[in-house]
Amino acid sequence: MMAKVADFWQRCKSTKEAKKKKAKQWKSKGEEYFMSQQERERKQKTKEKAKESAKVFLVPKEKTRPKKATQKRVAESVDLENLKKKAKKL
Repeated sequence: MMAKVADFWQRCKSTKEAKKKKAKQWKSKGEEYFMSQQERERKQKTKEKAKESAKVFLVPKEKTRPKKATQKRVAESVDLENLKKKAKKL
């Protein structure tokens, strides 16, 4: 008897998971499944335009703000140059 009950609940659980999986698949296809060809193309073009416009605003972090290690190296090199100039003057 207990085996039958356990088997029943296992089948219920597996069908429930299968339904969730199916729902996710349909949701991911969702709108595109019911769109016409023109709407799909329009949506694709807007995605491409958005990517292109986003590229304009993407600036590497190194250009915007140097890392601390590079700042230290620059400061050290400036100090060395200043010391060399002072040594030459003496």
